[in-house]
Amino acid sequence: MSLLLLAYALVGGLGVLLAFWSSAIRRTVLSEPLLALGLGVLVGPVFGLVDVADRLAPS
Repeated sequence: MSLLLLAYALVGGLGVLLAFWSSAIRRTVLSEPLLALGLGVLVGPVFGLVDVADRLAPS
């Protein structure tokens, strides 16, 4: 499977989940941007799912 298609599927699935849980997210103590930042930190450096250094390296 193409990496691009997998990324599209993951983003689409995340969008559906966020729409499903939007009211619960708004009731939390933390703001929405802070939750997004925390999720980005988990996806990137903590779990290593997104490797930014690969994308920034010169070809």
